[in-house]
Amino acid sequence: FVFSLQWLVGRGGDTSLAIAMHGKDDERTGAYVVSANQEQLEAAVQLTATYRSSVEKAVIAASSSEDPDALQSVFESVDIIAGWDEVRKATEWVLEPIISAWRSFLGKGGSKEKKIVLLVDEALASLPIEALEFLNDAESISRDFSLHMLSNRLARGSDITAAHMTALIDLRKEDLPQSDADKIRIPGQFALLQQKFGSGWNVLMGTPESIPGEAECQRAMAAAKALLYCGHGRFLSYVSPSAVASVDLSGCRLAVLACNTNNEESQRMQAMLDGRKTAEKKALEEPYRTAALLSMRGVESIVLPSFTVGNARANSEFLTSVLGGGPVASSVWRADTPKPPRKEEEIEENEPEGKEVEEPEEGAKAEGEDEAGDDEAEAVEPPPPPPPPPPSGPYRTYVVYGHPLVKIS
Repeated sequence: FVFSLQWLVGRGGDTSLAIAMHGKDDERTGAYVVSANQEQLEAAVQLTATYRSSVEKAVIAASSSEDPDALQSVFESVDIIAGWDEVRKATEWVLEPIISAWRSFLGKGGSKEKKIVLLVDEALASLPIEALEFLNDAESISRDFSLHMLSNRLARGSDITAAHMTALIDLRKEDLPQSDADKIRIPGQFALLQQKFGSGWNVLMGTPESIPGEAECQRAMAAAKALLYCGHGRFLSYVSPSAVASVDLSGCRLAVLACNTNNEESQRMQAMLDGRKTAEKKALEEPYRTAALLSMRGVESIVLPSFTVGNARANSEFLTSVLGGGPVASSVWRADTPKPPRKEEEIEENEPEGKEVEEPEEGAKAEGEDEAGDDEAEAVEPPPPPPPPPPSGPYRTYVVYGHPLVKIS
């Protein structure tokens, strides 16, 4: 199922939102266009950017804590959960005019077990569209840039081997282990991944004595059949857009960018580098344009986070799910699902303690009935219902661009 989501601006400045379904026959095609509010879109995009910034600041603060659970606590905090819920609702608010048509196009059963590809306009690309509730039951959801580009990708093969991976790891060496037993940071987590999946991987890693230059990164990328990047911040802030633009990546089937983690050292360096860039150069490092550049250089499928990730362990757990085999888009979708609601026993533990109300036996008089005479006995208030499950924390952090059927064997 292939859908285009377009934000259209007319000559007079009028804005419209359009959804189109593409298929091989007339029964599986259609389009719907409706007037849209530019201010709503701008507000939702700004809210999303503010949320990203607040999560990034919280993650950086937690990364310096000695508490090993500090980072996990960030994503379980009331503020972050509430912020994510606002972003998700704002996305639904923007797309609400076309959701009924979208559901109609999906047909009976909705999104259940369907492989869905979204051709998303750049104006909408920063919104977490994959987090719309009616899409939760899909088999997978991926994105692409145009129907033409998607068709070209589908004409190629789709299988790769996890052993054929080129890895760029912590290029500036910003995540040094605090001890030999420190497995939380990038080098420790990568060592565990390599032990499980890629003893023969071609690895380029920063060291305290040497930071790989762009020429080294270019040579490694040019030879890659599949590319894995593990590092802090944004991929194109470590390997520049100009360096990537001059490399032929047509032999690279898959690029997995396990980035968007942060610590104090990487944040200081990034702030210094960002201060030397124009707004246009910084915009090139956003997820949409990163995936677009890699696609134009020949990469068939790109996996990257669109929101801040907690730490190297979170990325490592995600990579373990993706590299374990099977269709990449489906693996990403399953690994990044909403958190389940609390179990009943957890809810019961949080129920307020109170006197248990016992029902009187049949024929027995309720307490106070004699004193009340013919009057009704005073009603006993039932206990309050258990609190509802809390809203889920952030999910759909990772986005797949490109070939929807690339498979790791």
